[in-house]
Amino acid sequence: EDAKRWEKLGLEAPEWVENDRERWADAQRRLHEYFEEHGNLLVPAQHSTLGTLVNHIRSRGCFVKGRRERLRFLHSLGFRMHATDDAEDAKRWEKLWRNLDLETWERASP
Repeated sequence: EDAKRWEKLGLEAPEWVENDRERWADAQRRLHEYFEEHGNLLVPAQHSTLGTLVNHIRSRGCFVKGRRERLRFLHSLGFRMHATDDAEDAKRWEKLWRNLDLETWERASP
């Protein structure tokens, strides 16, 4: 996504763009593996680095803020932006989707 923006400007994407892409690919793979094994993405906080990753996605929007395809990936696997509070989960999803100029998170459902 970011690399395409740089290309449109006729510039080569800086190294951080590739690093972000690689880090997300690794995170996506590990999240998918966890989902395949457990049937959900309710990763315990103490679960190695994956627990930290999930916490950062939930609390800071790391990797996903402003990233439609990444949000769709998580949403398709039933990722919860708040692990225990349904209302807060919906509120956080709504905020992320609205930041993409979508009316509601339901519109972006796969």
